[in-house]
Amino acid sequence: MGILWGLALSLAKIGVQAGGHPVGMALWQVVTSSSLMLVLLFLKGRRPVFRGDIARFGLICGSCGVAFPAIALFWCALYLPAGVVAIAFASMPLFTYLLSALLKIEPASP
Repeated sequence: MGILWGLALSLAKIGVQAGGHPVGMALWQVVTSSSLMLVLLFLKGRRPVFRGDIARFGLICGSCGVAFPAIALFWCALYLPAGVVAIAFASMPLFTYLLSALLKIEPASP
């Protein structure tokens, strides 16, 4: 998974340099991953549950946690070197924890 995660940043750079639009590339990334998850769900013999509260939660989490960051990743890859994008991408969890500690959402711990 680490190799694939690191490769994703280089592939994003290659994709946008080849003429891919950041929004279109993010769209296809989300469509492909959600389609694979749906196929796996059916292979396990389960059916998706469609409820309003689950759909709203999925839409908010999918937008904020997947779609918008993917668009930002592809847009940044257009202008920045892949190494800079990789460092920024890797530091996001650290900044998230720092922000949650500063806002006292999460208690700070060593």
